Amino acid sequence: MTNSAPPTQLPPSTSSPVNVEFITLPISHFLKFNLEPQLISIINRGYNKPRFKYGVIDTARVKEDGGSLLKDFQIDEEIIDDTWFCLALATGTENGNGDEIKFDSSDSGSQLTKKLIQKYPIGSLNFQNLTNTTSTSIIAKSTQLLQQILSSTTPQELEFQILGTIAIKPHSPTTSQTYAITAFTSFYPSVSSLLFTHITQFAKQQLHVEKFWIDVIEEHDLVGFYEKLGFVFIERVTCKVDPVTKALVGEDGGLEGGIRANCDFHLVLMYKDL
Repeated sequence: MTNSAPPTQLPPSTSSPVNVEFITLPISHFLKFNLEPQLISIINRGYNKPRFKYGVIDTARVKEDGGSLLKDFQIDEEIIDDTWFCLALATGTENGNGDEIKFDSSDSGSQLTKKLIQKYPIGSLNFQNLTNTTSTSIIAKSTQLLQQILSSTTPQELEFQILGTIAIKPHSPTTSQTYAITAFTSFYPSVSSLLFTHITQFAKQQLHVEKFWIDVIEEHDLVGFYEKLGFVFIERVTCKVDPVTKALVGEDGGLEGGIRANCDFHLVLMYKDL
């Protein structure tokens, strides 16, 4: 399942910029940094926005009972090294209002966006020095940057410098030219479009990807968002739900196990040629 909706743009600020970096690494590297709890927290927070708004899906994106990034995003050993996560990360607080803003793990996506804008007012973030997607050393550069940040920032503090996420993984172990987009979240204005542009360029130039594939829950009102990004409709799958157990029954569109829903819903499959 995929999720993203960019927050509303606000008037610009006149404060000095804080750099934003895109850290792009295989998911296995983030796990080695022991950042799985923070990634789960930020991704669930993003997916909870439509989950709570529309009331269709009952379970978190990464399940609370025995869930993990690898299990819930269906990343097995065949594709783990070819599954890439990208974080949009504000790399400093010295020009923001960090000391005045108190973040909490219970903050909703909307609350986080509000606090991030307070901490980094519109116009105070510099998006001009993003990692070069054509560089063959993107892993080395992203790893070095993450190491530098974690040398002075705890993983818990890092979570609240993340402005958005996106991930791509092989759509099938046998098709290296087609990747699926997932873990797409945004908590700051304009970040979703920048993340999508970045991962598209990276996929084309570094991985030689020819096509993106996504699946979205129609009832979460995201089909139009992806149509604006150039995605084209493939198929609409009806996912039936047992009214007693809330578990999916029959056709599930290839969704991960453990999903519970409050009613039947529809999965829309879409693609985009790169």
